[in-house]
Amino acid sequence: PTDYVVTGEGEWAALDIICHLETGTPVDEILGITFRNDDGIVVQTGKRHAVDIRDVPMIDWTDFDVQGYLDIQKTFNSAVGVELTDGEELRVMPVSTARGCVFKCTFCHFVYWDDSYRHRNPTDIIEECRRNIDTYNANYINFWDDLTFHSIKSAEKVADAIISSGLKFYWSAAIRADLFGNPKISEDRRIAVAHKFRKSGCVNVGFSLESGNKEILEMMDKKIDPEDFDESIRILRLAGITFNTSVVFGYPIETPETIQQTFDQCARNELFPSIGILLPLPYTPMYEYAKDHGYITDEDIFLTEITERQDICLNMTQMSDDELLNKIQQCAESLNEQL
Repeated sequence: PTDYVVTGEGEWAALDIICHLETGTPVDEILGITFRNDDGIVVQTGKRHAVDIRDVPMIDWTDFDVQGYLDIQKTFNSAVGVELTDGEELRVMPVSTARGCVFKCTFCHFVYWDDSYRHRNPTDIIEECRRNIDTYNANYINFWDDLTFHSIKSAEKVADAIISSGLKFYWSAAIRADLFGNPKISEDRRIAVAHKFRKSGCVNVGFSLESGNKEILEMMDKKIDPEDFDESIRILRLAGITFNTSVVFGYPIETPETIQQTFDQCARNELFPSIGILLPLPYTPMYEYAKDHGYITDEDIFLTEITERQDICLNMTQMSDDELLNKIQQCAESLNEQL
């Protein structure tokens, strides 16, 4: 049985629960949790404000089997963009640099959390990287965020800090699809920052195309154009940085032609995407759209039966499930042959 459920970010709520268990402080005064009271009634306390991640200390790995995790990596001992020297082993450690997202895409769970985008200052990030290198001999830092850099300015600050620190390690991060492709920023500036990324050790970035169709991107509220994606890839290739992307199919205006558009854009850029199907999540605009248009008639049933983005949990296109999946499979197989 479950005693407590933490809703939202858990650092302080979990700490308060421990204090309650140890000292008997009133549990119903802990914000951000759900539990059953003595009468068996489900109680949901008030919402807790988003955590200021500058107040959260770096993760203490002391009680974790860090070496055990690092040993698992030896079974593949490779990473995108990394060329190991003879005898060198890949030792990857995560560092969280940011939380939330600046943007509110209509399918994304960040709409539910309703929290602001927050990022740590470069000095704190560097110190955690240094600790992981000194203590665990890490040579690769995975900046484990939904969005590590929301702007070219913040990206450059971290790259400059890594270079100034003198630390030598590979790293990867999550960025916006237009970070290096935004036409509002000069091409020279974008290229210069990309080269700083590479100089500081960046070997791979992940960012989402989502769709190659402009109208679908607008329905997603992505605030990018397909051309921004192309430009980012061009500049990343100039700097020698590898990349990966993901796409989402199944918006109401999706057609066989728009699916083809998306795969054609991937083909032009010579990359194979991670493929997902639209999954309307509670409180997102697409969830409300599904309810308003009669696609979700029983929320309990829908939420009980949903699985993950690789499955069709709800088809809001004018195509049948088979037509949608067959078109995606056909295009994916064709792209795979081209690459």
